[in-house]
Order: sequence, then structure tokens, then C-alpha cells
Amino acid sequence: GIFGEQYIMDENDEIVGEHKPLLLTATKYGITEIVNRAKELGGVAYPAHIDRDINGILSTLGFIPPELDIDNVEISVRANEDFTMRDDLKKYRHLRASDAHRLEEIGVNPCRIHADEPTAAGIIRALRKTPAISHI
Repeated sequence: GIFGEQYIMDENDEIVGEHKPLLLTATKYGITEIVNRAKELGGVAYPAHIDRDINGILSTLGFIPPELDIDNVEISVRANEDFTMRDDLKKYRHLRASDAHRLEEIGVNPCRIHADEPTAAGIIRALRKTPAISHI
């Protein structure tokens, strides 16, 4: 009741089901396992809201493991230039995002991805290239 419904949507944004177990808890899989599995499936994985005081990789681990095979990290609207210019973060592409949990939060921190086509595959290819990202 506090967190609202967890709908399953189709490609036309139509509700096709509802997921009952709360998707708020941590997974049993480690971050390296998740990144590797995403790559095996042809996807891209990167840590979300690394600048947040809770539930981000930096607040949880204190660092990004150097062996983690990632190119991108997500930063929220709260991240300032001092944060993004930290030596330990310079090697990553910073994807700005709103980390929206409510409709009114969508788009408050936009990021433009230059993809060769407007599909999931095109966006994944763009996230694997440099430079793929520009901030608006």
C-alpha cells in the first residue's frame, strides 16, 4: 500500500499483469555476477545513483571495484561537478538520470544518448561506444 502497484507493461504501455512480491529488497547476486550476466545476454549493466547517500555502490561499498567490467555509471540530479571530477570516477561515462520513482520526477535530469537507431539494440550499442553520451 505504501509503495503502490507493480504493474507489468507491454510494449504499448498496456498493463498485462501485476508483480506481487515487493521489488524493493536486495538481490542474492553479486555485482560482478550481474554485470557479467547482462553482457552474456547482450545487454549493458552499470551502477545506479552512485552519488546517493544510501543504496548506491559508493555508499554501500565505498568504492567501485576496479575489476568490475563497466564503462558507465549513473548519477542523479544531486551530483555536482566536484563529485563527477573525482579521480576514481573519471574513467567512467556519467549517465545523468532522474532516478524517478514518481511520474512527476521523470525527465528532471535528462541525458541524450546518440544511438544509430531508436531501439533497445541501438541504445545498447551506443552505451558501448565513446563518445555516446552528452548532457543537456
